[in-house]
Amino acid sequence: MSVNCLSASPKAPRIFASGSADCTIRVWDATSADCILTMRCHESPVLSVAVLPDGSGILSGSQDHIIRLWDSSTGTELQQFEFHTDAVCSLAINDSKDLRFASASKDGVIKIYSISRKVEVMTHESEHKVHTIAFSPDGEVLAYDAPQNVLVLNLSKV
Repeated sequence: MSVNCLSASPKAPRIFASGSADCTIRVWDATSADCILTMRCHESPVLSVAVLPDGSGILSGSQDHIIRLWDSSTGTELQQFEFHTDAVCSLAINDSKDLRFASASKDGVIKIYSISRKVEVMTHESEHKVHTIAFSPDGEVLAYDAPQNVLVLNLSKV
């Protein structure tokens, strides 16, 4: 098994998730290092995972272009998002006033979605493939990679 990505939540430090080339997500107990749940969840390798701040859910992004939200204790799929036309390379969650996630894809599109309000908040089209994204601690800025550079989106008005 080749692990492609890892995620943990600072508010739920006992679990972390891994996404693998074998199309699975594994949930791990950080205390014992035991795998407590294995989910075969995509038709293609899982490239990105993000644990919700309270540890109750896991987002996964894959080469199959689909983002899925999972219940982290049962492995049940809760929601599916088909935002992209190419592999979903990165997911980030902000835990500010409005629980949001951002997704980035090789198609150059960044999507921001409000989990708490269940609405798409923003679409940003980059001129380049986007591989990595990260929210600032206050959730007001999203940074993303560009060739030989880091670019930022100010989200304070979104």
